Amino acid sequence: MLGLLMAVLALALAYFALLDGWYLVRVPCAVLRARLLQPRVRDLLAEQSYSGRVLPSDLDLLLHMNNARYLREADVARAAHL
Repeated sequence: MLGLLMAVLALALAYFALLDGWYLVRVPCAVLRARLLQPRVRDLLAEQSYSGRVLPSDLDLLLHMNNARYLREADVARAAHL
């Protein structure tokens, strides 16, 4: 039983490390947060913001967020906006 639990844990760790599983967790969380905790937006042209965190692994050599992470953050914000 312990061996099966360790195998499942190792598989989950590999999924999150290699396939960026946090992205698949963050999008539904962002949508739920937008629906349940934030007020409804009546004016679609009004300014909206979505906060996130940038990790050191998300930065390039000039300390800018790299393009792949930037688009991923924009995708999470767009899901929350919808």
